[in-house]
Amino acid sequence: MRFYKNACLFDETRVHDDYSIIGSEFCNFLSTVLSFKLINKFDKAELLNTFTYKKIMSILKRAKQARINSGDWQLINMNPSQVKVLQKLSLLPQDEVPTKRSPGRPKKNV
Repeated sequence: MRFYKNACLFDETRVHDDYSIIGSEFCNFLSTVLSFKLINKFDKAELLNTFTYKKIMSILKRAKQARINSGDWQLINMNPSQVKVLQKLSLLPQDEVPTKRSPGRPKKNV
């Protein structure tokens, strides 16, 4: 039953069965895949040019919403730079930019 443990030259793995080792390795594989998917997403949003991976993850960790009295969700304890990071990752809607108007009075409709 300990073939996998011996084949990988694990001396002490704190598990007694091959299935436990395979499960542990599978969890490590999943965390690696998820980490690289996050890194690719951060790179597409061009966040890795200004922030480190650790800083972006700490911003995501702090992003919490609470339900206010009217039933709407509102972000709590976030500063504007952190909100911009969440908007670049498409986790929050972008701020609406008002359309540019030409200077002067509008023309009359005849």
